[in-house]
Amino acid sequence: MQVNIQITGLEEVQSELKNFSERRLNAAVATALTRTAVQVREKVKASMQTTFDRPTPYTMRQLKYVAAKAKNLTAVVGFNVAQIQDERGNTIRYQDLGPGETAAGKYLGHNIAGGARRNKRFEKALQYLGVLPSGWSAVPGERAKVDSYGNQSVGEIKQILSWFNAAELLSGSTQNMTAATRAKRIKGTKKTAGFQYFFMPVGGKRGGPRPGIYRKTSFALGSRLEPILIFVQSTAYKARFDFDGITKREADSILPSEVQRAVDESIARMSANAK
Repeated sequence: MQVNIQITGLEEVQSELKNFSERRLNAAVATALTRTAVQVREKVKASMQTTFDRPTPYTMRQLKYVAAKAKNLTAVVGFNVAQIQDERGNTIRYQDLGPGETAAGKYLGHNIAGGARRNKRFEKALQYLGVLPSGWSAVPGERAKVDSYGNQSVGEIKQILSWFNAAELLSGSTQNMTAATRAKRIKGTKKTAGFQYFFMPVGGKRGGPRPGIYRKTSFALGSRLEPILIFVQSTAYKARFDFDGITKREADSILPSEVQRAVDESIARMSANAK
């Protein structure tokens, strides 16, 4: 998810500037494009803070920019865009996040374009296990461990998948619990309560617990049933964050003055060098 900031009509601009070479003009425009991209990114960040409920630092960090160059008069603003270059420094393409990471553009997509939210990787793992039907999502239960942004603990999710021999579906490595480890967790110790995870399937008995993943925690005088993940039917979202509109409006507003500023600075340097 990104927007490219470009400029057209440079030939007309150059014809109006005496003693201004193509190289010097391109350098000035590249500076203007880069400055514009930086400002557009900050405008988008400010809009995200007011549109979304406590966007995480992880999400905010992914909104980046790629500077323009005299040989490539395009600046880019987007979620975790990275400039890929050849051995000569020429831009080949722009790339999103690397393996094992979730690009913000993917999990924000339903807020920007509307439609259903994409399943997260752990939800796909639950679908693979056959416990989360297609068209359903998993949300934190009342006893889930969540951070200050309302996101469920990654460690807790990994523990759940490890319990059901599906850890490699999330992390890419085999980290499943052995039968012996699982038995120790169920038994507990003198200082630590025993626990176990189990599924409540979709379409279960009416009036029973909601479908999801529960943890049964055992104490000396009894046990407690704790909802950790609750399964809910996915819903279609209305687009509520106009990423393309914000970036284009801001770029159109900022770029002309930045081009003028960069050209004026270049002219000033030329005059200073001529003395």
